[in-house]
Amino acid sequence: MMSELKFPLVTPRDTKWADGLRGIAAVFVVSSHLTLGYAPHLKQPSRDEHTSPAFYNLPFVRVFSEGVPWVTIFLLLTGFVNALKPIKQARAGRVDSALQGLASSCFRRISRLVLPCTVASFFSWIIAECGGYNLGTMVENSWMNGTSPSPSGSVLGAVRTLLRAIYDTWVVANNGLDRNQWTMLWFLRGSMALYVTLLGTVRATPKYRMIIHSGLFLYSWTTCDTMVGLPIYGGALLAELSMEPIIVKFSTNKSILNRLIPYSVLLLGWYFCSYPKDHPEWQPWSNALWHAGMKIFPAGGEIHSLWPFVGILLVISAVVLSGPLQRFLSHPVFLWLGTQSFPIYLIHGPLLRSFLNWMLFAFTPPIWYQKIDENRTAVVIFPRRPIPPLWKFLLCLPIFYAVLMALAHIWTLKIEPKCASVSKWLEDTICGVREELIYSQISLEEARRSGEQPGGILEISPTGSLLPT
Repeated sequence: MMSELKFPLVTPRDTKWADGLRGIAAVFVVSSHLTLGYAPHLKQPSRDEHTSPAFYNLPFVRVFSEGVPWVTIFLLLTGFVNALKPIKQARAGRVDSALQGLASSCFRRISRLVLPCTVASFFSWIIAECGGYNLGTMVENSWMNGTSPSPSGSVLGAVRTLLRAIYDTWVVANNGLDRNQWTMLWFLRGSMALYVTLLGTVRATPKYRMIIHSGLFLYSWTTCDTMVGLPIYGGALLAELSMEPIIVKFSTNKSILNRLIPYSVLLLGWYFCSYPKDHPEWQPWSNALWHAGMKIFPAGGEIHSLWPFVGILLVISAVVLSGPLQRFLSHPVFLWLGTQSFPIYLIHGPLLRSFLNWMLFAFTPPIWYQKIDENRTAVVIFPRRPIPPLWKFLLCLPIFYAVLMALAHIWTLKIEPKCASVSKWLEDTICGVREELIYSQISLEEARRSGEQPGGILEISPTGSLLPT
């Protein structure tokens, strides 16, 4: 059997830094939505075509206003982290354990994504039906108007709204109650694509598994698949490479050259992440990237998605190559943010459209506008609330972030364990509870036949045979 082949032992590497990077990405996702809701001009490299860029418009600095790089980080880390354990097991010769773990992960991943998103949609539905987003519909910003749902007006309509939002999240990548959940379908598709690939390649040697992942990555490049193929297979390939002895040795080497290369790659990646989605032709640096992208990237690709993907791929590659960067991202603050990253993502949208708007627009009277037809008759009269001055944001944003972090912490303590328990119950009910490990005192002859010393721990393989672990 393949599981009995002897492979070189894999030196375990600390990958806590992935949680730290995920936490940083969650904070930047929030800042990008704040930009969309209240300062959309920051999505451009300058306020207009003829204006010099301000400090916050410059490359490296302006990444806080872009959302694509941080969604890409989540997707790429999905490929990296979810591939680590089965690849480690495969390299250690424990193929049967890897296959069993992948089969369980395929089932568990669905409920661990769907259940929290359904709970978040339910809370957002309550806020919407109680009129909590009404202020958002009146803000003088098209993104805020379009993502702030209004009350349904009837019980039947409200129930239909909730069911439709849950259904659309996993079918058409849309959620009328929380537009930020559009990414969840891609996380699910990416996870399933990764698991299927690993199920098919876990018996391969590391060399040929890397060749297969590279082929899938290149195919995704030709199709410009920035939502599944590129980040998922890119992350899996990085997971495989991170276990290569030459990479491990490079990351732990303290020579100046080995320190300089990762930081240079990091800076280049951060520069690519600065690429603006809107009007890149307005500034020389972004215009140069725009023209280079049209020549480098496959025809039909979205340049504003491909440059951030290349940037994030370089950033994570730099971290894999650098021990100091890994230690930096493993700081307790970043790790704490990483444990809260999923609830932060789920909570920040509803909180922004309700609580933050209540603070920003309190005691601010609306401005009334009219839509006039061809006969100069007002056909629609509607209110709009102008974006408040900077001092209000300076007062309200710290409160908003404090409440967001507190709610995310409560979610992690109270809701996440409940979702995990339901997920485990579903798995045990549908798949059946089986004993993974047994402890058995066996005779010397049996121990020799199984390759273990008496009193060792044996694992039951899917075929029922005893496999030493």
